[in-house]
Amino acid sequence: MIEGRGQQQSFAMRAMRGEAMPVPLAPHLLSSPLEYLYADHLRQRSVCAILRRIAAEGRVAAHEAAALASFLERDLILHHEDEERGLFPLIIKRSAGEDRLEADLARLAQDHKRVRPQIMRLADILTHAAPEIGTADAPLFTGFAAHELRHLAFESGVVLPIARVRLTRKDITELSRDMRARRGIAAP
Repeated sequence: MIEGRGQQQSFAMRAMRGEAMPVPLAPHLLSSPLEYLYADHLRQRSVCAILRRIAAEGRVAAHEAAALASFLERDLILHHEDEERGLFPLIIKRSAGEDRLEADLARLAQDHKRVRPQIMRLADILTHAAPEIGTADAPLFTGFAAHELRHLAFESGVVLPIARVRLTRKDITELSRDMRARRGIAAP
């Protein structure tokens, strides 16, 4: 379980090499929802590295396939909902005119919807094909990973920094509450 920033950095190094499976985030991080989203981006980068490795090797261990399928079907979908229903509307509400983020945030939300069938297909392949991943499926793995990494770069490099500047304490509290509710976790 990732508890804080030091563990995030250690995890990130292993993740970039495709060596670290996505581990659950500590529920207390939901009190700092922007940090939680950033840590979740690190987990998503790890998944992308693992998907590229699986595509290259054509094999996946059963436990790894199950963990990845679960992450894709549950955690990633929750993350998209956190952004679409919580973060993006709050940023638009607090944006200054020069931010001009409405179109970019709409594009990110559309990206989430557009990749959902790919997410479900990847999860299905991982659930049913382990240990062998067919060569015909490799482009789906690598294509999804490439797209997701570009998407994450914009969210981590542009969206989250603007959110840190623009969102109020009340917004952060609201975002935290909503993210907890989506996960069925009571407030501390």
